[in-house]
Amino acid sequence: MTETTPSYMDFIYRAPDSVLHHWLKEGIAGWRLDVIDELPEPFSQGFYAELKKTDKDAVMIGEVWEDASNKVAYGSQRKYLCGQEMDSAMNYPFRKILLDYLLGYITAHNAMMQFESLRENYPPENFYAMMNLIGSHDVQRALTILGETPYYDGMPAVEQCRAKLSPEMYKVGKARLKMAALFQMAYPGVPCIYYGDEIGMEGFKDPTNRRPYKWTGGDEDLREYYRTIIKARNEHDALQTGELLPLTAEGDVLAFARVVRSGHDVFGADADNGAYIAVFNRSRSESHTVTLDISDFADGQFADMVAKSIDRAEHRGGIGRSRCTREVSHKSRHQMLLFEIARSTADVGVVTHDDAVVDKVEAEDCDECYFNEQPAVLLAVCPKRFECHVAYYLF
Repeated sequence: MTETTPSYMDFIYRAPDSVLHHWLKEGIAGWRLDVIDELPEPFSQGFYAELKKTDKDAVMIGEVWEDASNKVAYGSQRKYLCGQEMDSAMNYPFRKILLDYLLGYITAHNAMMQFESLRENYPPENFYAMMNLIGSHDVQRALTILGETPYYDGMPAVEQCRAKLSPEMYKVGKARLKMAALFQMAYPGVPCIYYGDEIGMEGFKDPTNRRPYKWTGGDEDLREYYRTIIKARNEHDALQTGELLPLTAEGDVLAFARVVRSGHDVFGADADNGAYIAVFNRSRSESHTVTLDISDFADGQFADMVAKSIDRAEHRGGIGRSRCTREVSHKSRHQMLLFEIARSTADVGVVTHDDAVVDKVEAEDCDECYFNEQPAVLLAVCPKRFECHVAYYLF
């Protein structure tokens, strides 16, 4: 079959009763083209043009495993992101960078450089539409990778089917998966969750990564965690179309901010002001001191938005100061915290996960920084400068 045969193009997208038009009439929101690299440009570009002519808001996603801005397929330089072939790609480079960072294969600095290279290469309209995935039907389950389930080439199918994480490594994989999911929800793009990842399903490649959904017996704690962070992203404009501001990337620790200011997002559309800071420490054993200068975009009280319960702290003032150092120590697990910047005298608290312990908080350039030193609980107040109402910290 040749995709550019006129009768075939009529059947797929040009005729009024074509495949494309049939399903658009049925109410679908868009299309994902499998292995778009193997489709000739006249076909994929014609498909895209017909799709947009019919519904300008319908989305076109292509399966591209590499950087979609400079892909060479079968000796031909593709023009995927030039506005005439697709809106978005399956962001496998995002997945690889994130997993390599969490597993310790690359430093935080190297990860940030690779993420920034992708951002530099992709037009903003495409960058904010990228299908940011951690799992898919073509790769091993995220939990299986992050829990470091032993695998070797030629592994017999029966052995793959029987493979299961030990309780200890399940906890490690789950902690890393939570970090990966939080990164998805805080980073520009469209988070894509592969069915079953949210309940801790395991599996190598096809067919073990395509097992039926576990309607009973899944990890309910993990499912609730996904629900919470998805809700947080959906409720705040800054996590969707806010600016992306890299803050630090050294050793195990990586941090960035998402910001909407002056009531407009990166595309100039009306949006609620907000400032979110995501900080990740991938180490299982090392404590780190993190200093972040956020004076350019936010000050305020910080509270964990994800924890089910938080302690209280009184707002102590100190307007105009915005530089704090927080020392975070682990016993044996990755630590993840989620803070909120409140407007005035809201609840403030930070709760660690997976038995991590926060030792102390030290303030620099803050007149008053209120803290409470407890296992697994840290209370901190920093000053607020402008009308942004929430910020995230993830350690």
